[in-house]
Amino acid sequence: MIAKYYFRSLVTNKFLWFWGGFFSFMWAALGAFVMDSSFLTPLTAMSITSTWYALIALISFSSVSVTLAISMAWSTNALIFSFKFTKLSRTRYLLDLLIAWIFVSAFLIFIGIIFTASMFYLSSKVDVFPTYLSFLKTFGIAILVGVFFMLIAVLLVLLVISYSNVKIIQFLSFVPMILVFSLSYLMIYYSPPELLIYLSPWNSGPSLIQAAFINQQPINSFASSHPENLSWSPLLISLVLWELILFAIDIYIFRRIKPQDPEAMRQI
Repeated sequence: MIAKYYFRSLVTNKFLWFWGGFFSFMWAALGAFVMDSSFLTPLTAMSITSTWYALIALISFSSVSVTLAISMAWSTNALIFSFKFTKLSRTRYLLDLLIAWIFVSAFLIFIGIIFTASMFYLSSKVDVFPTYLSFLKTFGIAILVGVFFMLIAVLLVLLVISYSNVKIIQFLSFVPMILVFSLSYLMIYYSPPELLIYLSPWNSGPSLIQAAFINQQPINSFASSHPENLSWSPLLISLVLWELILFAIDIYIFRRIKPQDPEAMRQI
């Protein structure tokens, strides 16, 4: 089973733990200790903590997706050989990659929730830890959001190694993170249209995670004092549909990947 080897490769990658772990948790510490906690009520503290974790989770997923993208680009020629001369199928490879990603994400999510809540508890002296049920809901939804980032990272890699120059993978691999800091962070400064929240996983993801953390309805803005409530079902259905579509596209483009020049791959 390739999943265990890919899992071992991911967990031993120092860049993954720096960007997906340390870099993301640094944002949690900054968010907790930079803000003025003297005015916080228990409800406000819980809302801020949940919002901050929702955004940190996306930063973590987008950071790990950079590592995944570059790792896949390095494996291009080996994958072509494996698909042609072994029993490994494209669907099996993508499913095994998905399993490895879920295990790595699960660890980052578990530590991320505990660390973020701990930082905000230390700064505000208010109990901001989610309840057991909220923890499980947050964990499950964050896994689902993480799967989207994995599939979009795979798509970007496949587009490059199938239709373009592998050297641009370093730039394209940062696209998910760029969209996190533009679309997702938009929700803490502005009230985006409801349609954008429902259609964009970069917006529906943090809305769902934040709602699960505090066990309330998803909202369209973290900045507004009177945000509009959104419906759970359409948000979840939209996210799942995105993932099914991306999975199908990834499988299709896998058939078109081309051998890459080893010298070009050394430069990424």
